Amino acid sequence: MGLDRDEAGIYQLLVSRGMATVGELSTLLGYSRTKVYNLFDRLVSKGWVKVLTENPKTFIPLDPETVLDEKREAVAKAYSTAVEALKPVYKDIGIRLSDIAVFRGYEAFRKIEGMINGAEREVKIIATLVPTSVLGRIAGTLLEKKDLGIDVRSIFPMTENNDLASIAERLEAQIKEVPTAGMLIVDDSELYIGAVDISSASDSPTDLVGIWTGNKALVSLNSLVFDTLYGEKFAEVG
Repeated sequence: MGLDRDEAGIYQLLVSRGMATVGELSTLLGYSRTKVYNLFDRLVSKGWVKVLTENPKTFIPLDPETVLDEKREAVAKAYSTAVEALKPVYKDIGIRLSDIAVFRGYEAFRKIEGMINGAEREVKIIATLVPTSVLGRIAGTLLEKKDLGIDVRSIFPMTENNDLASIAERLEAQIKEVPTAGMLIVDDSELYIGAVDISSASDSPTDLVGIWTGNKALVSLNSLVFDTLYGEKFAEVG
C-alpha cells in the first residue's frame, strides 16, 4: 500500500475511531506528539488521511477503496508511460541479449547436436568446434542429414583415426589444417562458434565452450568466412 509500519498502524487506528486528534493518538499509542504529527503529515501527503478541523487539529481517514483505486490507476498510467518510452529503445538495439547465448560442457554439445538435427536445408561446419572424442558422433549425425538430402558442407581437421577419415570421406568433407576453434551454421539462420576450453588438459564434452547467435548479420559474416575457407583448395591434404 506504500505505507510503513507506523503509518499503517495510525491509519488502522484512525479507521476504527472515525476521527482523532494528535493528542488522542499520542496518548493511545504512547508516541510523542511530534512523531504523531509527522506520521499524519506523511499520511496526508500520500492521500490516506485529510484534516477535518484545525483547532484542535483533527484528522479523518479517507475511504481505503477509493485511495487504492486511485493508486492503481496511477501505477497503470506509469506503466503505460514507461512501456511507450522504453519499447522503441529496446527495438532499436542492434543485437539484443535474446540473440546471443553462451553454452558450456554438455549443454554446448546438446546445442550443437540440436542445431544439426533441426537443419532443413543446409549445414556448414568446421568440425574442430568439438573434441575428437565426440567428433565421430557428430560426423554420424551429419551423415544422417546428408542421407536425408540436406546439403552438408564440412571441413574436418587432419586425423589419423581411420573411422573418422572414412566418415569424412563419405561426407565429402575437406580435410585441412584448421584452427582449434570451429563453427556451425544451419540454414543460414543460426550460428554456433565453439572450441574446447584451452585451460583444460582433457578432450571431453565437459570442456566445451561456445557462443550461439541468431543475429542475421553475424550469421551472414561467418557464412562468408566459411565459404572462403571451404574454397581454399591449396590447404587441402591429398
